Amino acid sequence: MRPAERPRTALFVCHYLPHVVGGAEIIAHRIVQFLRDAGWRVETVVLPGPRPAPADATHHWNLPGRMNPASLLAMQLAVYAGGVIIDQTAARAVLPALRGRDFDIVVAHDTVSGGAASILARTLGIPWACCVYEPLPRALPNAPGPKGWIGGMLPRHATRAMRRLLPRAPLRIAASADTGRRLDAFAPGPPTVVAYNSAPVPETPPPPGEGLLFVGRLSTEKGFDLLCEAYQGLASPPPLNIAALDGPLAGLARDVSRQHPSVRLLPRTTPEAMPSLYARHAMVVAPSAWPDPLPGAVLEARAFQRALLVSDQGGIPEIVQGYRPLRVVPMPAPREQVVQGLRLALSQASEWARRQPDPKEEALFRQRPAPQAHASAGIPALERAI
Repeated sequence: MRPAERPRTALFVCHYLPHVVGGAEIIAHRIVQFLRDAGWRVETVVLPGPRPAPADATHHWNLPGRMNPASLLAMQLAVYAGGVIIDQTAARAVLPALRGRDFDIVVAHDTVSGGAASILARTLGIPWACCVYEPLPRALPNAPGPKGWIGGMLPRHATRAMRRLLPRAPLRIAASADTGRRLDAFAPGPPTVVAYNSAPVPETPPPPGEGLLFVGRLSTEKGFDLLCEAYQGLASPPPLNIAALDGPLAGLARDVSRQHPSVRLLPRTTPEAMPSLYARHAMVVAPSAWPDPLPGAVLEARAFQRALLVSDQGGIPEIVQGYRPLRVVPMPAPREQVVQGLRLALSQASEWARRQPDPKEEALFRQRPAPQAHASAGIPALERAI
């Protein structure tokens, strides 16, 4: 029995750095934060990654030495192959520090962390939960990694591994209803709980700033190449600021910023500093070309009542329903059609972006990403699993 005076304790397993900006990192940061806000004690296990573990990680295990290309490829191959070797090795490395400790549940940051989380939970004799914000199964074949024959074989193996793993999770927490539907179709199992990612919700949104803002991974999945192509065709392009995150299209971002004085690359910032970033802009552009589960940039932009230019993929319609300063570009569609739609929306932004949000719709919306709403969905589900 748990002593009445002892708070619930969760072991949070992740591959990312919770204090660095990036979609996955911000989600990890907020999962930990909402548990702590609910009075839980949280210890973190950071698994191997291309960057050192953060100083505030409770336990971590990284591949020895620097992550040179060979060791990074080895890690990718292990993850693609179902992660069994890397999961077991990581679990064995951190278990000595965990034995004899009182934990109530292991929480996996995402499906990639699920293997190690399930091993730790089984060894410690406690339940585990898996947070899901990937649009399965598409997220697995489209993940960055080796190409060609190996690049085709390994994602398929990883897909099979996820189909075996996810039905065994006593609790699955999906980031959006769309993600939950995809998860239930991909790997039927226990009922899926939907808990929208929490976001800062100001009591009174500040007046709009100026210019456009793109926040997110610089990749084709996020539609960054489509945005650049549309922007470069504008006769009088408005100022565009790009939050400098990682991604395969980082070179494109640098090229566009050199060619257009109106484009500026912003330095990295922390999750706590993101509100001031939204406050300085008038519009957020998020033309995701894949089933984006619940993009934080769109969620937070609406919380700050910034105009939005988005696609209709994944969980985005759940965020923007009823929003007035909005333009939606349908996808999938031929590339030329999408680029023309984005360009037209950008050229007319001064008109539709001035629409005022409906106060009733915004009052309803602001209840969804509020941290207390996240806790009200997630905490009872964790308690039931325990």
